[in-house]
Amino acid sequence: MGGVAAVTPEYSVDQMSYNGGKFYLMAGMDPQNPPFPLWNALTTWYSCSPQGPWSSKTTVYTAPEAGANGCKTGTLVTYNAKAHMEFTDSDGILFSYNVNANDGSDLVCADDYKPRFVRVPIPGVTSGTNFGERRVFNGEPRAPHSGADVHAAAGTPVHATSRGRVALAKTSSSPATP
Repeated sequence: MGGVAAVTPEYSVDQMSYNGGKFYLMAGMDPQNPPFPLWNALTTWYSCSPQGPWSSKTTVYTAPEAGANGCKTGTLVTYNAKAHMEFTDSDGILFSYNVNANDGSDLVCADDYKPRFVRVPIPGVTSGTNFGERRVFNGEPRAPHSGADVHAAAGTPVHATSRGRVALAKTSSSPATP
């Protein structure tokens, strides 16, 4: 991954919209600074393609739990940061990361072992996907969008990510679709 010195084993790569077009955002934890078990830097990289090359890293949030005391004897670690495009809007990108104890005796503490969520504003980002957006036709609010639109040129093959069947395929008659 050109431009990325290191990233934790779990990360996300998503297409985003901004006021000038599309880009790809990779989100993860920086495993080098500080080193494990004190990872705390929720880090992003940017690219024009999902394969890169990627920009220099940008720390967008510092997890305050990293290195803090657990509920009994150990300290906490943070890991597995990723972006959630389906909940991204003009107020920011929703990120999650996990928190856990580094001492087995602290694993009984539910508040230590749970994911954390943070919304980070990134200038210019307007959306991830349109999943969940409320549609308005002719001035009338309609049900929230229950899917994510994926735009492609006519004739582009469509591949399923898991087993299933196509239940309906047609040209939309909605005024929002050309």
